[in-house]
Amino acid sequence: MAHTWIQIVGAKKTGKTTLIEALTSELVRRGRTVCYIKHTHSEPGFDNEDTDTAKLREAGATTAVLAAADSTIVVHHAGKERIERLSFRDALPGEIVLAEGFKSAPGRKIAVAGGDLDI
Repeated sequence: MAHTWIQIVGAKKTGKTTLIEALTSELVRRGRTVCYIKHTHSEPGFDNEDTDTAKLREAGATTAVLAAADSTIVVHHAGKERIERLSFRDALPGEIVLAEGFKSAPGRKIAVAGGDLDI
């Protein structure tokens, strides 16, 4: 599926998530489907030492999918793989992908500046 990617970048606490929430609401109001992906510098918190997903990751699995009745969480351990090469990129649901972060990834970005930034 071809997606329109919109990357939102900026320092912490500058309003990136607030902007993405507003964009999401407006895009959905206009009948679009939206997928959200966020870059994090830490490992996702549910993959703790004693969980099944941690055990399977240690055994060599690169992707874990946690499926519940109303939601699904996918964690793909990409190592040093860059976001623009990730295999799941084309499989993301939604016409529009709002990506928070990924400053070093290629592509156009919307930069959110805090009140102290002189531009």
